[in-house]
Amino acid sequence: MSELTKRYAVGLYSLVESEKDYLSYKDEAEALITIFSENQDYSRALQSAFLSKEEKIELINETLGGFHPYMISFISVICDNHRIDNVEEILYDFISLINEKIGVKEGLIYSAEPLTGDEIKEVEMSISKKEKRKVELKNVIDNTLIGGVKVLIGDKVYDGTIKNKLENLKLNLLRGGN
Repeated sequence: MSELTKRYAVGLYSLVESEKDYLSYKDEAEALITIFSENQDYSRALQSAFLSKEEKIELINETLGGFHPYMISFISVICDNHRIDNVEEILYDFISLINEKIGVKEGLIYSAEPLTGDEIKEVEMSISKKEKRKVELKNVIDNTLIGGVKVLIGDKVYDGTIKNKLENLKLNLLRGGN
């Protein structure tokens, strides 16, 4: 979290905290991340110097009309403050604050190639059992891995990579093991 994105995320979190409907706001934040990541033209339009502030607000209201008014207002504030280029990071930081509040641990799952949503869910379920709480993982591609996955949650590492297994085998053989 950068200080800038954290300030915005905390601001949004303080707005929604009184409503205690964390999961619906988290769902909306995830949907907004998808909208902004998949529609670069939309982001560029909201950053455009050719559109007035009023036109940008109208565009936001038209395209995000189904979202909670707090979320729409928040996106308008971000737009007005020329921070649309930071919107995804701000929303990720907001989601992290919600996850912390509801007891969800966040982590990273490293793999040689992108994992499918089902593969990530399977690993999340397995790690959740070990951690005794819900875990959400974000996939990071690591070209140094041969295969398998490595999960990092806080200071814990679950390493199921082929690279790690080969290292362990090498150490075992050097020690004279079987």
